[in-house]
Amino acid sequence: MNWPRFVANGSSAYVFGATVLSATFVCAGVWVAWRSWGRRIGIVVATCFILLVSTTGWGYVTSPWNPMVGVLGVPLLVVVAAAAWDGDVLASAVSVAVASLLVQSHVGNAGVCLAILVALAVGQWRRVEARPDLLKAWGTAAGTAVVLWMVPGLQQLTSGRDGNMWRIVQFSRNSTIPRTGLGDALQAGMRAFRPRPAWLGASNVYEGVTDHGRPLWLLAPVAVAILMLWGHRGGSSGRATVVGEGDEPTGERVARRLLGIATVGWAAAIVMLGLGRGPVRVYYAVHIESLAAVICVSSLSYLALRGLRAWRDRRDSSTLDPKSSSIGGLLPVVALAGVVAFASLTTRSLQPQHEGSDYFLESVDAVKTSVATSSGSDGRVVISQASPEGVSNEEFSFAMGFIAALNRSGVNVAAGHDIDSESGDSTGSGLQLAVPPSLWVDAPRAGDLAVALFSGKESELPEAWQVISSLPNGTLVAVRPG
Repeated sequence: MNWPRFVANGSSAYVFGATVLSATFVCAGVWVAWRSWGRRIGIVVATCFILLVSTTGWGYVTSPWNPMVGVLGVPLLVVVAAAAWDGDVLASAVSVAVASLLVQSHVGNAGVCLAILVALAVGQWRRVEARPDLLKAWGTAAGTAVVLWMVPGLQQLTSGRDGNMWRIVQFSRNSTIPRTGLGDALQAGMRAFRPRPAWLGASNVYEGVTDHGRPLWLLAPVAVAILMLWGHRGGSSGRATVVGEGDEPTGERVARRLLGIATVGWAAAIVMLGLGRGPVRVYYAVHIESLAAVICVSSLSYLALRGLRAWRDRRDSSTLDPKSSSIGGLLPVVALAGVVAFASLTTRSLQPQHEGSDYFLESVDAVKTSVATSSGSDGRVVISQASPEGVSNEEFSFAMGFIAALNRSGVNVAAGHDIDSESGDSTGSGLQLAVPPSLWVDAPRAGDLAVALFSGKESELPEAWQVISSLPNGTLVAVRPG
């Protein structure tokens, strides 16, 4: 993200760079799909990317914060890996390039990328008819990896214990943040299938670890597993097979490829979230949300295409052949989809932790009261963070949830710079890294209510700051001079 600074200044440079990167992701995915599977599937992939961008939110997609690269980068990796599985040699190199970019952007993507690349290699090997080109594909991919990892590799070799890779490993091993655990991580993974996840416009795409409510769509992973194990009919014999291509139409094959690859990545993301430490733990589950979007779209597409083909075979067949034209094979999947839908409608829905407005109800009411009683206030609240010892990831997550709660409650909220509690000077962009640019402000103006989320003891607050409430984790909510 250094290169955009030659084009623009300040935070605008990084937003510009992130916008260009997101546009490149979309164009690369459409180009690979069009090149590998034809015009129709290319148009479908383009439509899906556009819908993902519009429903997730332009502010998230163009955020220069490094975890947000996974919002479009992970779906792109799934698409290019599916194309490489189908025999596109160039797509193998693109897969390694996208995976390298994701890992170098945020090391928490390593598990997802490694799992997808391993699944790709196994899939390529199992396609007997494609083995003559396998050496070319793997050689191209290996050469791409060498080029893209040369600079960080040399930096590590020349810097020793001061190298970036070594420091990440040590930070991950010695992190004081406890492991999430596979149970909570699995809940976070299943919560990505709730009726309104991030990729359908939910306001919080950051905290994907703990949830005190029961996630919706609990049976979605089971449905996906059955879909994967449910073989398609290949060849004229009508026997179910998983490996052979048979006479399966291109659309069904592509949907099944995408479904399988995305499911492997989703499972790997849960393992990394549950067992990882430090940055490997991935505090922010945007990559899980993105994989859930691919799983839903590809599984629904596969069911629709398979059902349409079965219906056409039944309609066009002069004699009913249960092996080739009956839609009875769809009934178990349709029944399971009905059970999943029923569970989603009857399961009590709770907002994820840090997102529900009732979770911050007392603090939100306190801010509203302060806005109403402030003389000359125009109603805007500028939130900043301050801490004598630095803001932890947990405190950062609570601050994001508080901003979301204020926003939903109708408060005109904006995010300011982190501030030094003693001098009042700006110390960093802080919350601005994780909110849309439309909420960024440099400092409170006349008439704004300046609110600081202080991570420390009340005795450490400056005398001019007035505590009006506290967040559930103990962070103090203080009104400070503008």
